[in-house]
Amino acid sequence: MTLVALIVSMHVHSRIAPNGLWYHPPHPAMRDLIRFFSYRSFVIAASVVGVLLAFVLTRDGRSALDVIILAAYVAGCAALNLWLRTPKEKLTSFDELAAFDRVLREGRPTLLEFYSDQCAACLANRPLLDSLERQAGNRLQILRVDVRSPIGARLADRYDVIFTPTFVLFNGRGEKQQEFVYVVNRGWVLYYLDQQSRK
Repeated sequence: MTLVALIVSMHVHSRIAPNGLWYHPPHPAMRDLIRFFSYRSFVIAASVVGVLLAFVLTRDGRSALDVIILAAYVAGCAALNLWLRTPKEKLTSFDELAAFDRVLREGRPTLLEFYSDQCAACLANRPLLDSLERQAGNRLQILRVDVRSPIGARLADRYDVIFTPTFVLFNGRGEKQQEFVYVVNRGWVLYYLDQQSRK
């Protein structure tokens, strides 16, 4: 492939990231692999740590204490997942993309979270997002969409979401304003809302 053809190919397949820089999106197979691990990071990490813990504990033979420690670890992981999981009533579900588009254009800014119950960073962000929801009040609509649901997967494809959690901020007309990956920038969102209320 000539250099010109390579540059043209990269330009055609490249996109502008939210920060204004060009980037080349990953190959679809690589994107799907990254999504698989990102969407299930809590379960994968807990399993790896559990296997390592079991290996370390049972090197010299298995004792009742080893079994108790492993059972406590599994119970602790399950309890942590249940405690930090976003309640079903806070998750937003749509039967079609048109319904999502209508909600997005209702006139107030919207923060869309792409979420998975098995994602470690999603679980860790729940208290932050709950706090932002209380601080913003009715100035901000927060939609939490499960990326593993059919509509969530289609929205993730629409907005090129690879990692969870990803937060996308829209203005009241449904136009994308900002994107945050892994952690929502509460200060920036609150500043944006203050600026919108002064207009």
